[in-house]
Amino acid sequence: MGVICALRPEKGLDTLLTAFANLSRSIDSLRLAIVGHGKSLDSLRALASRLGIDRRVHFEPGTARVIEWLRAFDIFVLPSLSEAFSNALMEAMACGCAVVASRVGGNPELVADDRGRLFAPGDVQDLERILRQLIEQPDLRARLACGGAEFVQRNLSLNASARRMEEIYRLTLYP
Repeated sequence: MGVICALRPEKGLDTLLTAFANLSRSIDSLRLAIVGHGKSLDSLRALASRLGIDRRVHFEPGTARVIEWLRAFDIFVLPSLSEAFSNALMEAMACGCAVVASRVGGNPELVADDRGRLFAPGDVQDLERILRQLIEQPDLRARLACGGAEFVQRNLSLNASARRMEEIYRLTLYP
């Protein structure tokens, strides 16, 4: 599982690290990648060390190889404490990741029950419960990943945006 984002306190990555630490006690093969850069990098590395998961967490600097990283994740987690309409979440869905996101900002608009899972922001137990479910149920994980990719293609792709713009112009110019 992984996340690609700016490493800032409002991204809630401490929640992700703590939930991951709890899960990794019973799931030995679990690995986490945190891709990005920012002022929280040192404190996140220190937290991973304190939680005893530093060998299972890979910190990768911000990169232009976003698609490669997203396609390597089975589960994309966006644990933000505040968020607008997340490009990272849309990109993860488009790349076929099962997505898990905090219930803030525009996340609920993107993540419905048939295309991901939402959790209460900052709630380690809620996040841990959802991640365990997705880890233990690969069929569910695959269905959510497909649902998310289809939603993005149908509603948020360049073609979908062009169709919507054409409709707006038509309704405005020829009422």
